Amino acid sequence: MLEMLKLTKVGPVDLLEWDLSPRLNIITGDNGLGKTFLLECAWWALTETWARKYPVYPHPDSPKDPSPSITFRAGKSKKGNSARYIWEKQIWKETRQRELNENLGSCQSDCQ
Repeated sequence: MLEMLKLTKVGPVDLLEWDLSPRLNIITGDNGLGKTFLLECAWWALTETWARKYPVYPHPDSPKDPSPSITFRAGKSKKGNSARYIWEKQIWKETRQRELNENLGSCQSDCQ
């Protein structure tokens, strides 16, 4: 279960910190405000795959140092995980290995 998601300089977000409730979280808003973007980042935090063909990218004008980051806490681990964007390779790189949730399918095979 995803407990916390923090986005720094990712997509349209300068800084977003989201502490999720254990049972129910409701996301509402008008079209184009970032509900799907938020869910895609949550999906990546849980599965290490992007729900669509293309990953979420940082702001094009974001500073290279510190690099944009996605931080999250999920599952049994009380430690948070963090991924930084590597500009040269254009990938998200995690700072440590995480335990993936076996109950969530990989969107690479399920969603195409």
